[in-house]
Amino acid sequence: MRNIGYLILSIFLFVSCAKSKEMKTEMYKADAVMEELATESFENENRTKQKLQDYFDLLVLQQKNPEFKEDIKKQLQNITTANKTVLDTNTIQIQNLRMLGASQKISDTVTKMKIAFDIVTVNKIEKDTIITIIKTKKVTIDGRELVSSKIRFLNK
Repeated sequence: MRNIGYLILSIFLFVSCAKSKEMKTEMYKADAVMEELATESFENENRTKQKLQDYFDLLVLQQKNPEFKEDIKKQLQNITTANKTVLDTNTIQIQNLRMLGASQKISDTVTKMKIAFDIVTVNKIEKDTIITIIKTKKVTIDGRELVSSKIRFLNK
């Protein structure tokens, strides 16, 4: 009788340990997914800030150099559908970039975010928001798989 008790106890411990390993594995997977999402969000914010800075630099360049207006207009059309004008032709800095709410996953390759930021010039600080669409695509170059991102800004 004692042997049967030990056998049942051994089976119980074995099953418990196996389930514990499965739970730990699932926890590690969940942590890895959360870390990946946080990294992706950070990268998206950095890319968006750079693209916004490029956008405003092009607006300033367009105002200061009207002879390049058509070339710059084409570049601006690749970035946004908005028709923003810059009244102050001083240097523009994008600061305090932050997401408003959570990003919205439209599909596997498209993410939509609402971004708030400050446009800082020598004379003033203007707060603005814009909707950002980030399209990602996997590209293979020299046998290595890389992720290509395209950022576009939409009118509110």
